[in-house]
Amino acid sequence: MLKRRDFLQNVAVAGLGALALPARAASIFTAASMPPVGLQLFTFFNVMDDDVQGTLKKIAAIGYKEIESAFSKKGGFYGMKPKEFAAMVSDLGMSWKSHHVIGAPFKMPAGAKMPLDKNGKPMVFPPMRNLRDNYQALIDEVAEGGAEYIVCANTPIGSTEEIKNSINTLNKS
Repeated sequence: MLKRRDFLQNVAVAGLGALALPARAASIFTAASMPPVGLQLFTFFNVMDDDVQGTLKKIAAIGYKEIESAFSKKGGFYGMKPKEFAAMVSDLGMSWKSHHVIGAPFKMPAGAKMPLDKNGKPMVFPPMRNLRDNYQALIDEVAEGGAEYIVCANTPIGSTEEIKNSINTLNKS
């Protein structure tokens, strides 16, 4: 457990160190030295598809500069082709860095129920592509849009066989 005396000593040492190297200490905390702030669009899953451009405008207005796209209920990249989505993001002053996908066909966990939509009915999704079955198409589309990375959001690991299959899929991808 950290005692007050230890805490104060640590703060004093850090403060003296900052004074000894003022230029370096100041540069650590400047906005120019920090990487751009990014956001994963899955955060807006329930609203993103309703107004893609409007949602992205609000995200850009807050100050986010990089985004990671995710699965869309509209399919594709929020109902758009990769280059079209990338152009919209770029026009708003942001960059599309990555897209998140799933590793294998999604299956609900035992006993889990599908989330409900606005009308209280179970959500219905278009077919969701995955790395196991569609890795090359996913990679090609994301590259076409100019994003640098694909992020595997989840993959089955409920058994040794699923773990081995997931490792093979990730290595291949």
